[in-house]
Amino acid sequence: MTCALHEAGDIHLYFIPNLKLIFCGIPKVGSTEWLKFFRYTWGANDYPSHPHYKVDRSLFLMKNLPIEKAQEILNDPTYTRAVFLRDPAERLLSAYLDKFKHGAYSKKIKEYDKVHAKDGQSPFMKGNKISFQEFVNTLSHPVVLNSKSCMGKGVIGLHKCTDVHWRSQKKICGLDGMLPLYDFVGDFAKIGNHSKLLLQQLGAWDTWGRNYDRGPPEQGKEKMQCNVPAQKRNESSVDPGPGFNQIPPAVHISKSKEKFEKYYTPELLSKVRKLYAMDYAIYDEIQKWKRDSSSDDHVVPAAYRLESIKKSCDGI
Repeated sequence: MTCALHEAGDIHLYFIPNLKLIFCGIPKVGSTEWLKFFRYTWGANDYPSHPHYKVDRSLFLMKNLPIEKAQEILNDPTYTRAVFLRDPAERLLSAYLDKFKHGAYSKKIKEYDKVHAKDGQSPFMKGNKISFQEFVNTLSHPVVLNSKSCMGKGVIGLHKCTDVHWRSQKKICGLDGMLPLYDFVGDFAKIGNHSKLLLQQLGAWDTWGRNYDRGPPEQGKEKMQCNVPAQKRNESSVDPGPGFNQIPPAVHISKSKEKFEKYYTPELLSKVRKLYAMDYAIYDEIQKWKRDSSSDDHVVPAAYRLESIKKSCDGI
């Protein structure tokens, strides 16, 4: 692991010693639920609550380790290296709906517009809320990065400083350099079955995964003052069973499809596929790999088995 890759891990690359797991938690790809699960295995009674600003989260970030120790863990054959990837267009829409449609990120682009407006005309936004098409247009805008600081450069263009919620997935956790090392590349579209499969491979399903909905583990009750009831999960016809599975109810799946069709025209989808061509090269191959395998839901590829990854292995 080079210094650059160590720094690239930022706040999304975790090591979980009790599970022997290195996990890249990509925003908008189920990372929040996985953080809740990790905190559950650590004995946190408040594990169903929002995990991103908890003190214990920082204890398991690879970036907080000395680089020699991070390298040792990364090369440890007893650790499993896992990541979940998502259809880039679906992830982009999810980020837009969360941060712009229902959030306050439009203000950030509005501030950018004030600085770069020509003849009083905003280069990106016509109103106070940016539309999805306007948002996609900002992604192809060239941005000059002439300093190491990413301050104020995350809302326009696609580059290393792009806001992590819609940054290329391959540009998170140093995946552009380390993805060939990953043993488990799960698919967000199958996150229920693939989450269970990963925990089974880790030997953690029966001890942790199966009991996730039943409240905090006994050893955690004495460690934590905060006691938050376990969250109730909706069941659906495709739910593989109780426990940590992240399967959304069928109505949510239906609404997600409706939203996709509402916001994407064929032309806009084509533009997004070109913008995220690097991510789609990998994601499309995962879909093909699963179709060619004997069991679509219960086989997950290691990264080195994918042709698009093999081509990038030279020199790593």
